[in-house]
Parts: sequence; structure tokens; C-alpha cells
Amino acid sequence: DVIISAYDRIEDIRSLFSEYTDMLVSINPEFHLYLDIQHYDDEKENPSLKYALPDGRLYLDVSDDFPFFFSWTQKIKGITLIRRRRCQRGIQGNSARW
Repeated sequence: DVIISAYDRIEDIRSLFSEYTDMLVSINPEFHLYLDIQHYDDEKENPSLKYALPDGRLYLDVSDDFPFFFSWTQKIKGITLIRRRRCQRGIQGNSARW
């Protein structure tokens, strides 16, 4: 597998966001309320804002095990999102991986 920067692959990030959250909501429909509280639609619309450099990162995990004729999207195995968040005691890292 290869980890690559994903700032030029925003559509792929959005697609993976949707796939992940659709799965969560299908398991528990009340999860949608949590997404609303977190302003998830804004984050999904433009993830490069919340995870912008220098305090954030967007990465794709791409498999190199697939034959060359597979599309780029079929080779994506997951995403890693990292951002620095501010708290009362200073700055802490925060990340999510799907």
C-alpha cells in the first residue's frame, strides 16, 4: 500500500465520507443527529478547509496490489484525516481513519 496526499483527490474523499457515514446511519439512524451537530455536511463539502495545511492533512491509502486496469478509485482502500485542534491546555492532535 501507498499513502499519498489527497488535496487533489477531493471527490474521492467525499465519496469515502459518504460511504462511511451512509453505513453508520444504516446501522443506527440516530447517528445522523450527531452528524448534524458536528456540521458534517460542511466538512464533506470542502474537507480541504478543515484539514488544510499547515495544521491538517488529507491522505489516501492506495493499494498497489491491483492490476493496472483497475480504476484509480477501485485502488483506494481508505483515508486518513489529521488536524490540530485547540484546547484550553494548548494544542492537541486529532485524527480519523476510515
